[in-house]
Amino acid sequence: MAGVIKTTSAFLRGAGHGFVGQLNYERANEEIVLAANIGAITAMTPLGALTSGGQYKPWAPAASDGTQTFAGFLWEDRPALATTQRAVRTCREATVNAHAITGWDALSTPNKAALVAAAKAMGIIILV
Repeated sequence: MAGVIKTTSAFLRGAGHGFVGQLNYERANEEIVLAANIGAITAMTPLGALTSGGQYKPWAPAASDGTQTFAGFLWEDRPALATTQRAVRTCREATVNAHAITGWDALSTPNKAALVAAAKAMGIIILV
């Protein structure tokens, strides 16, 4: 059907729901540690890594703590915890439906362009 992008999940929610086409999970994904006290975050949230400690938080283009640099997408929903938690990020060799990215519609045009460029540099193609 023209105009419809097939994603990896028929339900359009859950782990990996925003990825398009074939994805080699073992090659595209890697385990990470999410920072404590970041609240619940959903799959397809763009991530950044803290300069101090290397833990991950949601990507924040205006930050100066390391999270201003895009570092991949969160693979699955994670609950709010007061401690760090293990998670998985997709950081290479993937194609993403832009409209499945958490917060995509709220991003400014320059931030969308920056995210697309940063993802492309990592080998992730964002279909807008």
